[in-house]
Amino acid sequence: MTQIDLIDGHLIQVLPLHFNIAEHYLPLDEFIETAKNTRAIVENFNKEFCGGKLKYRIVVLPPEKGSFKSRLGVWIIAGASTLWLFAESDIGKGYISGLTGQEPAYWAKQSGVATKKAIDEVTKKDTNESKQAASVVLKECAKGFLAKDTDELRKIGMDKRHFREAYEAKNEFYTTCSNNPEIKGIGFDDTEKFPIKRVDFPRFIVDLPPKDDDDANLNWQTEVKTVTVTSPVWIRDGRLWQAKVDNKRPVLFSIDDDGFWSRVENNGLKPKIFDQLKVQWAFIADGKIRKNTRVLRVLEYNGSELTKPLSTSELNKVLKTFTAREDEDTPDLFNRKS
Repeated sequence: MTQIDLIDGHLIQVLPLHFNIAEHYLPLDEFIETAKNTRAIVENFNKEFCGGKLKYRIVVLPPEKGSFKSRLGVWIIAGASTLWLFAESDIGKGYISGLTGQEPAYWAKQSGVATKKAIDEVTKKDTNESKQAASVVLKECAKGFLAKDTDELRKIGMDKRHFREAYEAKNEFYTTCSNNPEIKGIGFDDTEKFPIKRVDFPRFIVDLPPKDDDDANLNWQTEVKTVTVTSPVWIRDGRLWQAKVDNKRPVLFSIDDDGFWSRVENNGLKPKIFDQLKVQWAFIADGKIRKNTRVLRVLEYNGSELTKPLSTSELNKVLKTFTAREDEDTPDLFNRKS
C-alpha cells in the first residue's frame, strides 16, 4: 500500500497549522519549529496515554492556496489498540473529552466505525479502522492542546509535571509565532478564521516547574511574608508574578491558592497600583538561593483578610516535608531566579 493509498483511505489525519500572515509564505525556521513542537506534543501524549507503545509518523503534506497552512499528517502505524484501551478508562475519557469536546466513541463514529459492536472490536485489534480512528483522536487531542489556554487545560487535569514536554513544546510554538511580527493569528482548521489572535500569544506561554522538581527529597521551606506587587498576572498558570519584599528585594512567584483564583474569576478583588499581599508561601532553598517560590495561600489582599494560613498537617499534605522559617529577614535568599 502506497502513501497515496493511505491518504485516500483516511489513515493519515490532517492537522492544519493555519497562520494569518500577509505573505503566502513562512520562514523555514518557523515552519520547522512549529512542526517540531506539534510532534513533541503528540509524543508526550504517546508516553502518557499509551506508555510510548504507539508507532506513528508525523508527515508534511502539500500546502494549499490561501493564508499559509502547515499541513501535518498524523499517521498511526501500529499500537492503536493501546490508545483505545486508555480511551476506555475514566481518565482517558476525561482527557479526550476535555481536549476535543467529544467522547472517544464520537471520534470512532466520525472515522466510519458506526456501531457499538464495531467500536468494541476497534479497541482490541490493530486493524486499519482502529489505526484510522486512533489517528483522529490523537490529531484532535494535539489540536485541542494547542488551542486551549492553560486554565482550561488545568481544569481537564493536564498538570505541568506529567505533560511537561507538551507544555514546553507549546511554549516554544507560541514563542516562535510571537517572534515573527508578521503572524497576526493562528487557527487549526481550513477556514479563514483565526480564533487565536496575536495579542493572545503570551497567555499560551506558561511558567514550568524545574525539571528536577520531584516531590521527594526537596528542601521545602515555608514562611509568611508581606509583598508589594510590581507586576501582577491575572491569568492562572501564566507567567510569574513579580513583587518586592521589604520594598526593595525582587521576588518572582506563582500563586497556587484556589480560593484566590476563585475571587479573581468572580471579580471579588479590588486591585490597586502596587497591590500589597500577605502570603504564606513555600520555596526550595538551594544554598543562598530560593527557587520555585509558590504562594500556597493569599492571606490578605490590600489589607483585607481573605483566609487563614494552612496548618502544619495541611502543609504536610501539600509539601510532604518542609521546614517553617522563623527568621523572615534573610536578604540573600531573594533573587530573580525564584
